[in-house]
Amino acid sequence: MRAAALLGLTGLAACDDDEPAAPVGKRVIVVGAGISGVVCARALQRQGFEVVVLEARSRLGGRIWTDRRFGFPIELGANWIEGGGRGNPLTPIARANGLRLVEADDDFLSFDHDGRRLGDDEVDEIDEGFVELTETAERLAEDRERDLSLEAAYRAALRGESPTTFERRGLEYALAAIETDTAGALDQVSAWYGLDDASFGGEDYLLPGGYDQVVRALARDLEILRDEAVREVSISGGRVAVTAGSRLEADAVVVTVPLGALKANAVSFSPALPAAKRAAIRRLRMGTLNKVVLRFERAFWPDAQQFAYWSRTRGEFPEILNWAAITGHPVLKAFTGGAYAVAMERRPDAQVVRDAMAVLRRCFGADVPEPTGHVISRWASDPLTHGSYSFIPVGSDHEDRDALAAPVADTLFFAGEATHRSYPATVHGAFLSGVRAAEEVVEAHG
Repeated sequence: MRAAALLGLTGLAACDDDEPAAPVGKRVIVVGAGISGVVCARALQRQGFEVVVLEARSRLGGRIWTDRRFGFPIELGANWIEGGGRGNPLTPIARANGLRLVEADDDFLSFDHDGRRLGDDEVDEIDEGFVELTETAERLAEDRERDLSLEAAYRAALRGESPTTFERRGLEYALAAIETDTAGALDQVSAWYGLDDASFGGEDYLLPGGYDQVVRALARDLEILRDEAVREVSISGGRVAVTAGSRLEADAVVVTVPLGALKANAVSFSPALPAAKRAAIRRLRMGTLNKVVLRFERAFWPDAQQFAYWSRTRGEFPEILNWAAITGHPVLKAFTGGAYAVAMERRPDAQVVRDAMAVLRRCFGADVPEPTGHVISRWASDPLTHGSYSFIPVGSDHEDRDALAAPVADTLFFAGEATHRSYPATVHGAFLSGVRAAEEVVEAHG
């Protein structure tokens, strides 16, 4: 099933010309219309299952959230096709559907805390020192009998060193950049497993027309009921009942809600989930990555795709994406992750915008104009996600992802980025988890 599903799903144009399999007389409910849910539903429908998708939101995509309030797409959730090289299923889907892809530029224009433009030699020197520090931190962590946090590992690696004030600021920027990747505060992220993820390699890509185009392509011809928040999943006699706005029954259910929703007990299960799965839900964590999107009358900033800001405060918008370089629209998107991102959510929009504008004025001049519009994500406060994506904290490991993914009684199946051992916290990991869940349903009921 896996090869067949991937062949169909990574070439949608060809897939849609193929005849679907004959009906198998089985019904499956998929909970959640994020990427893993629509991929799973599509694969199962192509295999002859009757499938209905229940989505709590009024929109599709889940943590793929393309906002169009400005009249053009901006991404408040997933931003890149990460590692779009050979094997990543998202790249051929985008190309098969004629979606425009823009290659991400890894070169940043970097600014110090006071707005001074940093020279390439300064940045290179800090980068080289951070690579050496990381190698030391990894060795120290590997030599320990018990796991420790990334924060503790880096602090241990610094013992006996005497970095300058500038070097410390470079270190803090590098750590803040890691927090935008993991979305977790580094005093929680596991030094053993927190950065232990695979990659397909190749370039990262942005989608100027909106990431939601991928979701819509995959969701074609699916029965998706929106504004249907699932409250309970009950298994009895080899059948499953799902309670949302109404009660639906099926032969199997695939749960794709985010880890944060499972941790918050947003869905109750009867009988209770196995102990190993409950323990995995308890141990794994949700991180937070937020964006402050600012629209201006015109672009006043340099012609670079990304900017780096070396703040004195970790997490204070260390990375800024120039959306004008991607779409032509005068928009900057400031990223923040970890503890700063969570604390930011407690401040009103006006204060958050002032904070972001203070950074821009340091970097680009005191005469930077006020924005004509803004959008701010608050993923930790979102009651359907309670965060942006999962990470492995101290006290957890990859086995917890496997336990979270494991089927229950050949009736209850799980998908989503948090269930993928190799590619968590990514859209392609969520995609592949949906394919894997569909494979498990077919094996049990096909």
